[in-house]
Amino acid sequence: MADCPIAELDSEACDNGFSAAAMNDTQWRALVLQLLCNISDGSGSTGLFSGDYSGIAPVIVPSTATAIAFDTITGTQWNWYSGSWH
Repeated sequence: MADCPIAELDSEACDNGFSAAAMNDTQWRALVLQLLCNISDGSGSTGLFSGDYSGIAPVIVPSTATAIAFDTITGTQWNWYSGSWH
């Protein structure tokens, strides 16, 4: 599990203005829970992929400017930038 001290996360959210999007504690909690839900079900844009690509570039087209894909068979790391896998 990642080391994510809650006090540090809260402070950073305040420092960068992210927490200002929430009007009160209830809305803030709802926003955080929604983000966690998106991350856990893969609906967020993570830019990190893995699968059996059989040694060829993945057919995935990421929604992010940069991404990484790991071929679970060959161990090859593919990097997405400038609109293609390298």
